[in-house]
Amino acid sequence: MKILIVTNELDISADLVLAWLTSNGHEVFRFNTEKLGSIFNITIRPTSAGPEGEIHAESRHIKIQEIDSVYYRRPVPPVFDDGCAQKATEREYFAAIRGLWIALKGKRWVNYPQSLRAAESKLDQLTVASSLGLTIPKTLVTNDSDCVHSFLNDCGGRLIHKPFSANTMLVDGQVMGVFTRRVEPHELDYSANAIKVIPCLFQEEVRKLLEIRVTVVGRSVYSAAIHSQENPLTECDWRRDALGLRHEKYNLPSKVEQACIDVVCNYNLSFGTIDLILRPDGEYVFLELNPNGEWSWIENLVGLPITESIGKTLLGECI
Repeated sequence: MKILIVTNELDISADLVLAWLTSNGHEVFRFNTEKLGSIFNITIRPTSAGPEGEIHAESRHIKIQEIDSVYYRRPVPPVFDDGCAQKATEREYFAAIRGLWIALKGKRWVNYPQSLRAAESKLDQLTVASSLGLTIPKTLVTNDSDCVHSFLNDCGGRLIHKPFSANTMLVDGQVMGVFTRRVEPHELDYSANAIKVIPCLFQEEVRKLLEIRVTVVGRSVYSAAIHSQENPLTECDWRRDALGLRHEKYNLPSKVEQACIDVVCNYNLSFGTIDLILRPDGEYVFLELNPNGEWSWIENLVGLPITESIGKTLLGECI
């Protein structure tokens, strides 16, 4: 079995899967996409029998037609030189790399890029989750501050703001985390102009007993409770100190577990991570799906066999 791992050179999770596959006797080729043009080269030749070509890395290479499975983890583009041609160079890079994914479309993927893009909308995720029987928080997207004031009242004065997509942003050359945060009523008055600039995502602040990280691989579900309410810093967002929080294995009710599988399958994914809240009244609330979420820290802290499950999925073994 020949497996292609598409990622970057700093991806620890990819390291784990690569090591597991190699130790089980499978040929693995790791393509760190930021090194395209320096270490890695690609060739693609369309033919009547299907695409042919190779990915080269120094003394190693793998033929496109011989690849059985692709693990699409965390690819990043190369850093292009500044200048007037930078944008054009980036467009050419993305067009070429999409051509490579299309050439590999018939392979076994975890996960196919087009499916990942379809699953990225948080609003659509909420609609899908609700249609599958999961409880979702009251949610509003708007750039109208009057609507936000009204929504705050609907939420009993408990309101949070979260980013649509980016969990990081560049500030003065430094990468900064962007976290879910509580919105105090007095903030809305002096934030009105900022809200008008771009639509914002607001939700009711759901009371939490636990937060639950769900990792779905195929038909297998691995859940871990995160005790975020034990630290004031992580009450709104456990990511502010994920490694400092208590984690433990958690058994979801079968109905909720099946709904999580169905959410992932809805987007034709074979892997996805889901964030849930367990309210003090025992109700589970769906927050969001990360179709390419991180999982290595959960495996390390809790001992869930996620690496093995991903490896077996790439091999086509039913889990």
